[in-house]
Amino acid sequence: MNENVASLPPPLAGGTPPPGTFGSALELPIPPSVLCHLIGLMDSPNRDGRSISQAVCADPGLAAEALRVANSAAMGRREKATTITAAVVSLGEQQLRELIARRLRLVLGRDAIPGYDMFDEGLWRHAIRVAAACRHLAPRLGVAPALAYTTGLLADVGKLLLGEHVDARWHELVDLLAENGELTFDEAERQLFGVDHASLGADQAVRWQLPDDVCAGIRFHHAPSAAGEHVDLATIVHLADSLELSTGVGQGSDGLRYRVDPAAIARASLTAEDVDTIIADVEADVARLEELLGAKPG
Repeated sequence: MNENVASLPPPLAGGTPPPGTFGSALELPIPPSVLCHLIGLMDSPNRDGRSISQAVCADPGLAAEALRVANSAAMGRREKATTITAAVVSLGEQQLRELIARRLRLVLGRDAIPGYDMFDEGLWRHAIRVAAACRHLAPRLGVAPALAYTTGLLADVGKLLLGEHVDARWHELVDLLAENGELTFDEAERQLFGVDHASLGADQAVRWQLPDDVCAGIRFHHAPSAAGEHVDLATIVHLADSLELSTGVGQGSDGLRYRVDPAAIARASLTAEDVDTIIADVEADVARLEELLGAKPG
């Protein structure tokens, strides 16, 4: 038995484990602080280009990638960008976010996540599709597409923390799901561990000092109606996650027991035709992203 799991206390009646239980049991890699700072700057209503360019310059790898992509054939520039500021302006907000996403791939892009049956960078592939779907869904509820993109990208980061524990207690979880056909995977997580991957991911986002709305969108993406003032963002992430799970890309074991909130569908006025259009748009976005970013970073 995994000694980390053996040391876990039983689930608490209140549904909240002692602070640090999972953080001390399985450390989640921390992305470079500049990335978190940059996400905060870009999601701030008072953001400005100079501060963003300065933040990009603080990460040499990101700065080099910004220049490379800005000057790539795919961008079709007549004049080369010779400064980081010019590269940032040339890229625009969305493509800069996609570069940040590539840097975060170092955290999300594990070859396998035990317990969730995610292999060959399944979490990464699912995350970039959820993020793209969030961007297309966001205007329906008046959510900033770029904010929705960031939140969707990080929505399932808690699986990196919980996966090992799910794997060690897999037979208990399967039995629990078999006993109750209405139980969702995240509800089973809470019964076994006192917490689910969404809450763990949100707690990690808080430790990374990401904006409050991003943290709330992650925490409530399985239960958007409980998100209070952040209900619109949580609804967008919930629907994007649901749509991409339905495609089977990076689905993982939890996608087999996922409950879509009917209120979220109604809130976004989503039709079957809309779903088909968004899925097609997401595939086009992912193809463009792969063209821009090229090979997996080392």
